[in-house]
Amino acid sequence: MRRNVITQSVSRRKRTASLIGTKVPQKLFIRCNQKPNDMKFTRLLSLLAVSAVLASGCVGPVSRTSKWMQATSVSSSLPPSGKSLVCIHRPRAYQGNPLYTSVWDSKTFIADLGNGHSVAYACDPGKHYFINRSVEVTGVVEAQLLPGQTYDLWVATAGAFIASFKLEPVKPGSKQAALVSKWANENRWVTSGAGAEEYQRSKDADMEKIIQDFVLGPKQGRVQHLAAEDHR
Repeated sequence: MRRNVITQSVSRRKRTASLIGTKVPQKLFIRCNQKPNDMKFTRLLSLLAVSAVLASGCVGPVSRTSKWMQATSVSSSLPPSGKSLVCIHRPRAYQGNPLYTSVWDSKTFIADLGNGHSVAYACDPGKHYFINRSVEVTGVVEAQLLPGQTYDLWVATAGAFIASFKLEPVKPGSKQAALVSKWANENRWVTSGAGAEEYQRSKDADMEKIIQDFVLGPKQGRVQHLAAEDHR
């Protein structure tokens, strides 16, 4: 019986190693075989596979353009005269790569960003509330913008089985600031397309609720800040 258990353990260990591309300690599989429940083993195998992928730094493919967006090119990082420019980047990641997250300036729809997408948004100087929406997380950044300056925001991705996205400010001298040029070169730049205005109208009540919660209500403490001097 013990020999049979060890044989099964070795077989499973080799099978898992071939799937996730790394060696798995034999003791881990002996413990698994002490509880011969295929469901538990499948869950363990899935967890090991996900952990190995995340540890390897693997990134998913650049997403197709959302149905509310269209591909474009950015020829300059300078804002139009008298305006501010906000570049919003979603770096490529393995987690949640098939999913999209919408980005707003209060109740104005900016973009529906997929994996490896960026958008350039020209707006009036002053105070803005930039918002992103995803399945489990809402991100809000209060930004004070100066005319003639360019600012950056990025979409952080977290979670393994259920991906979440959160809009974050890019501060001068930060790790993200050093990556902006890389994102700008590698990402697919998008802009609003047909259907964007209709989509914006359909989400008006949802955005009003977020503004009430984060700007005026009990979630004000979760708002992040981009200062006027945080431009490039």
